[in-house]
Amino acid sequence: ALMWPIIQGIILVVGSLVFLGIADKFKRRTLLILGGTVMGLSFLLPTVIKLLMPNSSPLLIVVFLSIYVAAYSFTWAPLTWVIIGEVFPLAIRGRASGAASSANWVGSFAVGLLFPIMTASMPQDAVFAIFGVICLLGVW
Repeated sequence: ALMWPIIQGIILVVGSLVFLGIADKFKRRTLLILGGTVMGLSFLLPTVIKLLMPNSSPLLIVVFLSIYVAAYSFTWAPLTWVIIGEVFPLAIRGRASGAASSANWVGSFAVGLLFPIMTASMPQDAVFAIFGVICLLGVW
């Protein structure tokens, strides 16, 4: 548990460097679909594996969370800011970008607030399944 922030930080930095290398080689939409799909599956697959193999290793969650963080770090994390800067017309770009950034942080706050409540009130597998479905819905 104490090593997770270090592992996560390394994955995020490496993922951002990977993004720099692939940013212009793929369409933004392709990267968002790929990232959202991998992130969704990284939540759903441990749930399915745990249902099929109840005695599976707890390291399974760490591996799939690492995959999630890696996919996020080279797709959705950097692309969010790129797209916010490109999607709005110049006349409203400043205000609209501020509103979009605020919505992003409100969403992050909501997840941070709800996750402990959800894990305390329902099985961990259900929580992962819910977040996996949300990620896959984001792709749709």
